[in-house]
Formats: sequence, C-alpha cells, structure tokens
Amino acid sequence: MDIFGKSRRLALGIRVSGLLLASLSLAFAAACSAGEEKIETVTVMGVWEGSELDGFRRVVAGWEEETGGKVEFEGTRGLTAVLRARVDAENPPDIAILPNPALMKDLAADGDLKPLDEVLDVTQLNRDFADSWIDLGSVEGDLYSVSVRAASKSSVWYSPKQFADNGWEIPKTWAEMVALSDIIVEDGKQPWSIALESGAASGWPATDWVQEIFIHDHGPDLYDLWVNHEIPWTHPAVRSSFEKFGSVALKPGT
Repeated sequence: MDIFGKSRRLALGIRVSGLLLASLSLAFAAACSAGEEKIETVTVMGVWEGSELDGFRRVVAGWEEETGGKVEFEGTRGLTAVLRARVDAENPPDIAILPNPALMKDLAADGDLKPLDEVLDVTQLNRDFADSWIDLGSVEGDLYSVSVRAASKSSVWYSPKQFADNGWEIPKTWAEMVALSDIIVEDGKQPWSIALESGAASGWPATDWVQEIFIHDHGPDLYDLWVNHEIPWTHPAVRSSFEKFGSVALKPGT
C-alpha cells in the first residue's frame, strides 16, 4: 500500500509542526506504507457523532488491524475554540476535520500547519483532485488540506406536489420567492422549514444562508475581504446580507 512512497512518519511529522488537516483516507494510506518507524496512536479531532462517527470507526478499523496502530477520535462541538487552545498549548491533534477552509487558512497563516508535501507525495493528490480543490486547500501555494466531502449549500428544496396542488409558480428571483412566501402565509400555511438546531453548535446552518446571499449580492472579492477580516462585521454589505436572511427566517409561519 505504498501509494505515496513514504515511510510511517506521518504522525511523527505532524506532531513536529502541530496540526495537519487532511483527508483521513489519504493520511491513513500514507501511514500504511512501508517504513521503519512504528505509529502507535493517531489523534483525530472533529465534530462527528452518531452514524457519522460509527462510519469513521469502521473506516479506521482496517487501518488499525493492518498497522497495529490506534486511532483516537476526540469529538467536540466547540471545535474552533478547543482546537485553537490545543494548538496554543502545543498539544494539538494529529489530524483535524474542519467544516470549512477558513480556520485552516488562519492556522496556516499563523504557521501552525505543515504543508502536505512535507509528509506526503502529493503527485497522487494532483491526479485525483481538480485544480479547484487543490486551490481550496492551499495557502500561498502550499497545500495544507484536502476535502473529505462536499455539500451543496445553495439549494432550496420544495414539494412539486404542493406547488401543483396550490397553483404556485416556481419563483425565479429572490423577490418572487419572498412574494410567494407571503402568499403562502396568507393561505394559512408555513412557507419555510429552516433547521438550525445542532446541539452546542446550533445556528451554524444559518451561516450558509448569509454567505450565499453575500456572494450573490456583493461578489466573491468583497467576500474574501470579509473572510480575511479586512472589512468589519458592521460593513453595509454584511449588514444587508443578515437582514436579507432575516426577511425569510423571521417571517411569520417559518
């Protein structure tokens, strides 16, 4: 399983620099390759629980059996705060599974990450991932992360049957969507179901709405300035994006 041509130095190399954000399958494949150093324990931090965590444990069970190593998963809903505290205390996990690239970029800028090409042969990564995915996981030309999975965050789901039964037309613009929502409320129905509960992390799905609205209305360049803390949260574009989301989320009947 010498996919990357590296010895079992993955965990050791990661510990030297602090933190590596990587795809579990790639990291484990590298760790499984032949070499002289033995991996004892690989620590992974993330927010997974329930069926997601069960699936993760099934994946790593084969690696543990083959290598004799052990994977310790550290679950937390306060991932950002806990991870930063661990990095500051020089006691980070070997691998962190993050929900978005923003934290990864901040950690890379602070010098807390090790580029993947220092622990893996990234030739296989470049073959398996499109340039857009490589760019997403890179900071100033250095690759620090690969995506474990991706999700569509900008789709609005609806019931074709409900629309047909009530004679509603599918809106093509935001204004048409809001107008239809008002009609549905007037008809005594609930136009929206927005799931924001997520335990200690409740509310995070709302950030997807605000981000999508911001990029649509103000463009990616201004969004990058916001992500990089170059415009304040009180900026008119930020404020208008939150207000626009509120026009749906706070609508009666939602």
